[in-house]
Amino acid sequence: MPHNLTGTSTSDSRIRTLNMGEPFGPGIWVLTNVKHKEIAMDLSGGDNQSIIAFRRHGGPNQQWEFTPTDGGCYTIRNVGTGKWLTFPDDANDGKQVIGHDGPRPWEVRVGHEGVNVKDPEESIRIFVPGSDKNLDLKDHGDPTEGNIVQLWERTAGKGQAWYFARPPRAVAFAFTSAHEEDAPLELAASMRHLSIASWLPWSALSYLASNWPSSTGRS
Repeated sequence: MPHNLTGTSTSDSRIRTLNMGEPFGPGIWVLTNVKHKEIAMDLSGGDNQSIIAFRRHGGPNQQWEFTPTDGGCYTIRNVGTGKWLTFPDDANDGKQVIGHDGPRPWEVRVGHEGVNVKDPEESIRIFVPGSDKNLDLKDHGDPTEGNIVQLWERTAGKGQAWYFARPPRAVAFAFTSAHEEDAPLELAASMRHLSIASWLPWSALSYLASNWPSSTGRS
């Protein structure tokens, strides 16, 4: 028996897509490396301190809250842990960037910065204020998971630039049976299906709605 589509978006969904194309500003962002777009800036779940490269999934450890401060700078806080983006001691080349309990101001420069001028998608660089030291994916943008983010003087390297997107938004699709006694059914997908959910056409969802099995197994 066909089932009718009865719901749209809900915060409880497992289907998620990244929100791209919004101008940079305060708020929460997922940062992905310009050299390797599938790699996100992540606060390690291993030591809850290291800022590392990890495949993009958009979860809380990859969400960064930018809050304006004096002088046009930002503090940057990890949503998953509540720790602030910082570094110990002086801003030297090779200094590892970490998450810590205390905030530090950062200068965010929006634009291509001479890195990828033909790319229609804007990127940012994140600098220690008043210096040429910016966030750098170590070893010329090595995408190996677990590779650290460090400070390094500004170069033309794409490993120092970051795309920004709002965190994943949830979209759910609920289906109810044509039999009144049947409970509502939900179509959901895990985070590993993000790439499918981002392009799944409405016609496909309509097909699923028409062919979704009932909760009692009846046709």
